[in-house]
Amino acid sequence: MSKHNARFKKLKDDSKVLGIGSLFRGKARKSWAINVDLNGGSSQSMQFSNIPVIARKRVLNPTKQYKQAGLPIEFTIENAQSWRVAKASDCPAYQAHRHSGDGNQLCFVAQVGSTRVFIPQLEMARVLFYHDPFLARLSLQHNALSEDFVVGKRDDGKPLIVVREGAEYPVYYFNRDDNRRFLSWVLLDRAARASFESICVQLIKGQYQHNNYQHWNFQFTPPPLTGVELEASGWEDSTSNTFFVWEVSKLDKLPSEVEGEIDFYHPGYERQVGGKPTKGGGKKGEASDQYDLDDDELSDSDKATIALMSDRVAVSFKNPHITNRIPSKTKSVNNFIGDGEKEVLDNNLSPNEKEESGDLPGGA
Repeated sequence: MSKHNARFKKLKDDSKVLGIGSLFRGKARKSWAINVDLNGGSSQSMQFSNIPVIARKRVLNPTKQYKQAGLPIEFTIENAQSWRVAKASDCPAYQAHRHSGDGNQLCFVAQVGSTRVFIPQLEMARVLFYHDPFLARLSLQHNALSEDFVVGKRDDGKPLIVVREGAEYPVYYFNRDDNRRFLSWVLLDRAARASFESICVQLIKGQYQHNNYQHWNFQFTPPPLTGVELEASGWEDSTSNTFFVWEVSKLDKLPSEVEGEIDFYHPGYERQVGGKPTKGGGKKGEASDQYDLDDDELSDSDKATIALMSDRVAVSFKNPHITNRIPSKTKSVNNFIGDGEKEVLDNNLSPNEKEESGDLPGGA
């Protein structure tokens, strides 16, 4: 069940994102947070796992429908690996519309005709990789792809992706086609995987210590993305011929080495004949019409996860591939009425990872 009306408990209504700063975490903390500057002069730290919905000029906790802010731009990428790197503050179009202290954040600079287009690196990674909180967290962990997944082949030569026992990949994401498709692209496409793994390499290299906190300005190496059509919105400075991207809304014709059908195996997935998978996080949750995301709480590994809808990024592959779920076992549920089929949730959800010590149902 998907809901549009999730609101962050710690944010006011109609909070507009004006700037996205560096990542940070306390020395004893496992998870990273990110500084977000908002309208009204306020600033808020949010868990990095929320990055799928955080983009400049987006409105969080909206009380009405908002149009996408800024001027549109679209162009075809020749080779993203030849883009230069600069700070946001080096872009006159950023200076013309600056509301916050994120000028030291790193951008790619693409030459489009006579215009220099500055694309924040974190925004580029968001549309390429951060389609769910799981991949956001995974990208910051050293060697996580190899530790959580085994890539092999079936007897017929078809690729098989096995989720390792004990991996943090929830059945909830495994059950969703688009989540599996992007994960399989990251795992099997060499350029995509190298790019995804460069995030943690840069994190280890670039993080620094300040006042008992580790800090990091997001940086990664993009795949070449040759022939990809990009659409975005942002601000233009015609005097300097510069454009600063606020939000990328579309990546079309993404190149991929992944072809045909990919089989996925998750030890927690059971196929039920005549029912829906409910085991281990595959449970669907029902919630009240209005509920709050508590960014400071972990979610409970025994409770259901609810799908939260946000503004979508349109990403398409040049040659799409299919993913199949392979069940660990099959059980007949012809006369089965289970508690797990629907679980009624209260109106507080956690967008963070599932832990035994968590209290709240998950929201993703």
